[in-house]
Amino acid sequence: MHQTIFSSRKSKCNHWFTSTLRAFKYTVRHAENIWNVPTLLVIDPLSKFKSLRNRYHNLILASKKQFYSNLVSSCLGNPRRLWQTINKLLHRKSSSPLPTSTSASPVADSLASFLTDKISKLRLSLANSSTSASTCSPSSPITPPDFCTFKPAFESKSLKSY
Repeated sequence: MHQTIFSSRKSKCNHWFTSTLRAFKYTVRHAENIWNVPTLLVIDPLSKFKSLRNRYHNLILASKKQFYSNLVSSCLGNPRRLWQTINKLLHRKSSSPLPTSTSASPVADSLASFLTDKISKLRLSLANSSTSASTCSPSSPITPPDFCTFKPAFESKSLKSY
């Protein structure tokens, strides 16, 4: 007649699901079964079932809140354990920041490739910005000074004593 609201499938072990909730769930299911059976009772079985179901739902929320609050509170003195707990609750998996390669050659090749690409992109970006800057400005670009003549460098006598 009516479809069952509660699933009969077994689910994962929930540590917040207490024996009180289990007993109350039985009471709600019993009220649901009474509602499903056509009767000539004066009492409305649907309203009783809905009332019990809503109370059961609120008890579940309170139980979860209490359980998770206690779990987080137990880790407050230890930040590492706290973050591990939070990540576990959020189903986060930490990825290793280190490369997976066992030999150094692929890592070195990968780094060299990354740096080469980075330099090429930077040069292209600078070339594009200099051409767009020269087209936007009415004056000619300033040329850097020529380094044709250098003064010879001499070693200072005071530095020799070090």
